[in-house]
Amino acid sequence: MCGKTVTGDRERVLACLRELVADRDKISRRARAGVDVLASHPLANGQVAAIGNCFGGRAVLELARTGARLAGAISVHGSLDSAHRPRG
Repeated sequence: MCGKTVTGDRERVLACLRELVADRDKISRRARAGVDVLASHPLANGQVAAIGNCFGGRAVLELARTGARLAGAISVHGSLDSAHRPRG
C-alpha cells in the first residue's frame, strides 16, 4: 500500500498510513490494484477474497464499500467510519 521505499522505516510508514487514511479514494485504488493483480492469476479463477487487520481491515472495508468484486471480505479490527451513506 505504501511502496518499497517506505518499508522498514517506521516514520515513513506512519506518514504513508496517515496520508491514506485521509484519502479514502487512494486506499480503494491501491487495494483494488492488488485485487486486480491477484484475480488475474490463473490459479485464482478470477475470484479473490480479502482479509485485513487494523489498517488492512480498513482497506478491506473500503474495497467492499466501493463495490470491488470480491468472493468475500473480512475486516478484523478495521475502522468502521465511512464517508459512504447507507442505501435504502
